[in-house]
Amino acid sequence: MTTEMQNLNLELEFKAPRAKVWAAWTEVSQLVQWFAPEGWTVRESDAVIDARVGGKERFAVVLQKFYLMFQLN
Repeated sequence: MTTEMQNLNLELEFKAPRAKVWAAWTEVSQLVQWFAPEGWTVRESDAVIDARVGGKERFAVVLQKFYLMFQLN
């Protein structure tokens, strides 16, 4: 059995100033307010966002004892 990597591309349009949308995705204090679904939280202490070229993004989404870690690079 072989596993192939697949890409998922999402496009969203927001009725908001670009600066606010950028901040929502690149500032930890903003991301923790909206990213997780209802009943879940994003741990600010675990989140790292480096929006520079070659930077990394890491954050955890938590539901009580369940813990999902995302790392984007």
